[in-house]
Amino acid sequence: MEIREKANNYAEKKTNEVLIQAIAQAYIDGYQDGYQACKEEIPLDVQKDQTVYVDLGLPSGTLWAAEDECKDGKRMYLPYVKASAFNLPTEEQWRELLQKCEWDYKYFNGHDKRFVCIGPNGNVIHFGNTGFKKEEKSDMFSAGRVFMWIKDDSIELQKNAVTMYIMNTNTYYKKWKKCLVGINFL
Repeated sequence: MEIREKANNYAEKKTNEVLIQAIAQAYIDGYQDGYQACKEEIPLDVQKDQTVYVDLGLPSGTLWAAEDECKDGKRMYLPYVKASAFNLPTEEQWRELLQKCEWDYKYFNGHDKRFVCIGPNGNVIHFGNTGFKKEEKSDMFSAGRVFMWIKDDSIELQKNAVTMYIMNTNTYYKKWKKCLVGINFL
């Protein structure tokens, strides 16, 4: 009886170990197969408009979008209600970006002016001088400035926004303001 009991205990222990390893391997295989299938099935035209985030090395760990939001390869200008569906930065996140990063203003391709934001870890994001539109299909206003919505949970008809522009050589202005929700910013 003693040998039978020892054999059963031994078999139970070994069976559990084998089952645990088999289940763990099945999980790993399923995860890898699912990831590969998903990667292959997403059309490239959907992938191109997905937001890519950059880690600037900020103390909060906040990731910032590498580019302006686009649809069909074109910059999107949105009123606050539509823009709020995206991951808008909070006031605290914006202030951290201003305080913890180095800022520069550069020309790209001879005519495209951008604010360059360099994070503590050396990673970079750009803010293009995109202006704003009063209506979705209207002409652009203030093309030499950057306008951007900031998350604002108030019920007011004016929402938080930031504007950045250059006035004199190496003098950068970054202003906080309230803007009407119907104006189309990035």
